[in-house]
Formats: sequence, structure tokens, C-alpha cells
Amino acid sequence: MGGIKVLEEQYQGETEKIQALRTKVDNLRKELSITDTDPQSVVPSPTLSQEQLRSYNTTMMEGETRYNRLKEQYEQLRALPKDKLRDALPTLVQDTVLSGLLDKYHEAQQAFVTKTNDYSLVYPDVIRIQSLINEVDRQINDRVSGIMTGMENNLNTEKAALDTLRSQVDGAIQKDREEAVRGQPYWLEKRSLSNLEDYHKFLAAKIENDKIDLAIPKTSVVEITTIAEPGKDPVRPNKPLNITLGLVFGLIVGVGLAFFIEYLDTSVKTIDDVERAFQAPVLGVIPQNVGILLDEGPESRYAEAYRVLRTNILFARKDEQLTAIVVVSAGAGEGKSTTTLNLATVFAQAGMRVLIVDSDLRRPTLHKLFHLTNDVGLTNYLLKQNTLEEVIQTTAVPMLNFMASGNCPAVP
Repeated sequence: MGGIKVLEEQYQGETEKIQALRTKVDNLRKELSITDTDPQSVVPSPTLSQEQLRSYNTTMMEGETRYNRLKEQYEQLRALPKDKLRDALPTLVQDTVLSGLLDKYHEAQQAFVTKTNDYSLVYPDVIRIQSLINEVDRQINDRVSGIMTGMENNLNTEKAALDTLRSQVDGAIQKDREEAVRGQPYWLEKRSLSNLEDYHKFLAAKIENDKIDLAIPKTSVVEITTIAEPGKDPVRPNKPLNITLGLVFGLIVGVGLAFFIEYLDTSVKTIDDVERAFQAPVLGVIPQNVGILLDEGPESRYAEAYRVLRTNILFARKDEQLTAIVVVSAGAGEGKSTTTLNLATVFAQAGMRVLIVDSDLRRPTLHKLFHLTNDVGLTNYLLKQNTLEEVIQTTAVPMLNFMASGNCPAVP
């Protein structure tokens, strides 16, 4: 009973301390103008939550990346000479008007060259075409200036939005810091009040538990009926059971591991594996280290493999109007050029007209195998610098023609 009385006296003293500290905390909240909407909180609530701050930071990082990309693109374009700028813009900016004007300009130039070959500069048609060239050139310059101005405006808008967002986040963080410094006395006292209230609750629970223990009778309720004796055999370890479980578990793990290793093996070893993986038939098998049929001749020991491939391709067509074949591979050095050249050779030897188009604009090699020039080709035709007849070259194989890739452009 004496211990419970001491606890009750201590509980009463803690109650008085809590009342005094609550009054002090309320006064500090009013004096410091603290906004505290959570009675359980002992730290100031930030203006921006962690999720909001992460979202703002992500937005700023994306905005900086976008701004830096636009700035780098804009500065690169500004550094270009005027004649190169008008040709580089369509590859970076999707503008149909500028593309149309450039096409019109090139067509007018070609017409001017054609006319001046037959007529003098004072011929009416020549004067008219020259006037058209001058007018289109002026329109192109105006369009280029407009695009560059639009890019500059977009760059300024992006920077303004990024600066505004950064200012908002910095302002919120600075405000939180100032609020934390100004309200520090209040939050310290509120934390002390929270600790005191927790101790007060603990005292109340302790008093109640002691009163319950005091009311329980102390007589023994346990009766011994049988004296415990040690067993004859050890309970653990059970060797037969452990050995049996070990064998069963090892068998299950071994079988499962074997199936798992087989499942992880995704290598392709046979033609059946290739057909199963791609859901398509294999049309031909070419030996390794094959030679060029142009050099080895039609009786080469590798020619028959390409003839089989040619026959299978012809029989695999669902529509006889399909006459174009694209040869690609996953990486460089896998035999695209050799396969293209040899397959085209056996088609030509069968009496079919064949045109090889080298569309590898980064590392063209077909013209080297043909021992032909790469001065004009696909890029010149696409840019309308040459006609189709001018870019197609004949080869040593009858019925086989070749279009080189042409000069590599700045942006393949």
C-alpha cells in the first residue's frame, strides 16, 4: 500500500507540472504566432511535403535538361554560315514550309542550269527563272529567320519557367528555415510536454497494475501430480528422420536445379531452335568464311549455297509482285555485304535484272567489293542532285547494276 501511495503522490505532482507546461506552450504559440494544426506533432510542418519537393526537383531536372538541349541546338545553328543553316534546319526542325521552299529553290536552280545551257542570260525564260530563284531565296531567308526567332523565344520561355519554379522551391525552403528558427522555443517546450505526458500515462498504468496485483489472492493454485523423469532415448537429433529428409530434399533440389539450368539456357544450337525462336522457316544455310562470287566465278564451291537460298526465296514469296529484298543484321561485320553481293550475283546469273542499293550511309563497303566509285549514289538521288540514271552504275556481271551510297551526309 505504501508503494501505491508514493506513486499516487508522484502522479499528482506530474499532473501539476503538465498543467503549468501546457499554459507555457499556449502562451509561446500566441507570442510567436505559430501555426500548429497537429496536436501530436512536435516538429514544425514543412511548407512543401517530401513528395512535393521530389516532384518539383524532378520537374526542375527535366526542365534543365530540356533547356540545355534547346540552348545547345540553338547555339550550334547560330554558329553555322547562312548557306549551311538553311540546309541544316530541316534535319533538326520539322517545318514543311521551309522544306517546300528548299525543294522549290533546288528545282528552280536545276531549271536555270538547264536553260542557260541552251540560252543566254537575257532570254525571257532565263530572266523569269532567275527572278523566281531570287524570290524563293528571300522567302527561305525570311523563314529561317522566323524559325530561329521562334527557337530563341522557346528558349527564353523555358528559362523563365525554370527560374520561376526554382524561385518557388527556394522560397519555400527558406520560409521553412525561418519558421523553424523563430518557433524553436515553442517546439522545444511542446516536445518536453509530450515526454511528460507519456511519463504521466505510464505512472497511471503502473498504479492500476499495482492495485490489481494487490487485489489478487496469493494462495498457490499449482498441484504436482506426477514427478518428471528423464527419457531413455534422446529426443534430438532423430538420425533416421534427418537422413530421410536430407535425401528427399537433396533429390528435389537436384531435379529443380537441373530444370532451372535448362530453362536459363537460351542459346540457339540447331536450325530447329532458330525456327522455333522466330516462328519462321530457315530459307538457307551459308558456310562461314565464304568468298565473293565476283572473284571466284559461278563455279565457286560456295555458289550452290546461294543458289539454294535464291530458289527458297522465290518459292517463299506469297506475291510474285514482291521483288525487293532488304538485307540487315544485328551488328557490324556479320556478312551483310557479302550476302547481298553473292545473292544478287546468283539472281543475275539466272537471267534476272538486279539492282543493288547500298543504303549503309555510315560505313558503306559494297562499292569497294565492286571496285567502283562512291562519288554519287543514293544520297545524291534523295537530295535530288542527280537523276536515277546518273547514280546507277553497271558491273562486270551482266544484268547486275549497282547504286552506291553516295557521299555520307552530316546526319545519316
